[in-house]
Amino acid sequence: MNKQKVYNTTELREVDISPQLAEEMLTRNGHNRPMSERRAQRLAERIKRGEWRYNGESIIVDWHDNILDGQHRLWAIFLSGKTVKSAIVYGIDPATFTTIDVGRGRSSADSLAVFGYQNTSSLSVAARIIYNLELNAEQYQDAYGVSNEAIIDIVERHPGLIESTAKCLSWGSRTGLGRGRTAGLHYLFSQVNQEQADTFVADFANGTGVVAENDAFIRLRDRLRDARMSATVNIDVATQLALVIKAWNMYRTGKVLRHVAWKRTGEKPEPFPKPV
Repeated sequence: MNKQKVYNTTELREVDISPQLAEEMLTRNGHNRPMSERRAQRLAERIKRGEWRYNGESIIVDWHDNILDGQHRLWAIFLSGKTVKSAIVYGIDPATFTTIDVGRGRSSADSLAVFGYQNTSSLSVAARIIYNLELNAEQYQDAYGVSNEAIIDIVERHPGLIESTAKCLSWGSRTGLGRGRTAGLHYLFSQVNQEQADTFVADFANGTGVVAENDAFIRLRDRLRDARMSATVNIDVATQLALVIKAWNMYRTGKVLRHVAWKRTGEKPEPFPKPV
């Protein structure tokens, strides 16, 4: 990492960055956080497909000629083998590194959109469910501070979430769960049986078919829908998911009960249910 002051003033340039230049600039990448190969590769694929758009977002170089921001874009250019235009700001005080990106507040949905995904608000919610289950499948907890990179990783490892999210755009608004949670559950059910997952979630959304034939399912659906519309009644996310999973398990096994229930606390708490 260069310690000599190279730039005495701040300067903005438009630069055609070749793979060779990108590689050379990356040798001066001393400040940035660890790079994600998966993220860089996805950006590289977008460049190869001609989807790179020059939008004025700049790569930032400090006055020692070290990279402060833009490492993934540079790595993607190198991997793509193509030259692209980018803005580069030279001569920034290296002490400002900790302030870079702080004001953007980019959500996981924003990040998914950058990588070309659609329906990203719902997709990010669905992916978060899978992330939480991977952390602790026995007792679902909504993890705090999940990074955007972690959500992107989940979507890349579980591509079926994309199809589930697309299917649940209309169903989700009528389940009482919302589109994202409905999509997350549909994906889990589809890993057991795709056709039955479609049937169950569609019927749960519409109050028809297999759901209409079971009073316990109808009561659960009404309870979730009423809670979603209420300003005073709240059903936590873990309980919502657990109840619908238990309803799915009843559907799959043919059990008929008066109510769908999940005992999360007390003397004999139940573990978080798994789809069967």
